[in-house]
Amino acid sequence: MTAYILATLDIHDLQKFARYRELVVPQIQRFDGLTIVNTEDLTVREGRPARRRVILVRFPTAALANAFLDAKAYQPLLKLRLEAATGEVVIVES
Repeated sequence: MTAYILATLDIHDLQKFARYRELVVPQIQRFDGLTIVNTEDLTVREGRPARRRVILVRFPTAALANAFLDAKAYQPLLKLRLEAATGEVVIVES
């Protein structure tokens, strides 16, 4: 079953976040992931967005999505992302 990592973030250090984006793409690809959405261009139809940036990454399975997030190689990137942005990250299966 396809799984998605959905991240909603507020970025407070653009330089660090740009570095994170550059480094994370090969790691996502290593787990057969594909970034579907990475934008701050939101059209609010109801309520107000809790965060400014929305990122959606597709993986073939939830196991691969979890493996990506748990990978030893991702941990330094996670630290960098946490220094650059705050928010929520969830896995959704479809």
